[in-house]
Amino acid sequence: MMLLALCSEPGGTEITVLGGLGLSDYDMTSLLPGEIDFGRQAGASCFEVRLGHEFFRGVSLGFGMGLDLAPFEWRAESDSSSRSERVEEGHVDVFADWSPELRPVHPFARLGVTLQWGTLIRNYIHGDYLYSDADAVPTAPGVVAGAGFRLPVSGSARILCEADYRMVFRDEFGGWQVDEVRGMNNWRFLLGLGVGL
Repeated sequence: MMLLALCSEPGGTEITVLGGLGLSDYDMTSLLPGEIDFGRQAGASCFEVRLGHEFFRGVSLGFGMGLDLAPFEWRAESDSSSRSERVEEGHVDVFADWSPELRPVHPFARLGVTLQWGTLIRNYIHGDYLYSDADAVPTAPGVVAGAGFRLPVSGSARILCEADYRMVFRDEFGGWQVDEVRGMNNWRFLLGLGVGL
């Protein structure tokens, strides 16, 4: 997915709309023997909006809000049934963004604190029987660290590329017929286009 950024000159305010891919750095462990292994990563598409202000040359402070457009999903299937556990995540961040004046590529680093929540959605199908429900995952604090670059294209337009890691201070939360879900840490990879105001 693409990232659209509206970036001001030094001392100004910027609004950034991001999209990309998330990879879970946690997994699920099934309670049932013979199940397909849930102990693997899952992917999700993510969306985020950021608002920042440059208080010092090259240093911006701001906040962001984001959610998953498509959730992390773990699935187990057999000849007669299938079930899935999906985790939809959302977050609110407060961050600092530092960008040294290097050309032609403008690298940047970002560090912030986050509050992250989620919804655990369970689905089970066996013949004509369908079971589905959802539970909220309590909000937990964390930190987020990322880095990337802005590449000027024409005028105030620039291409942006970023990767970050979200570390959430959560030990585990329960699933359905799942022993536990460890953590909510995840990687994100974002790509897009920035336009200066």
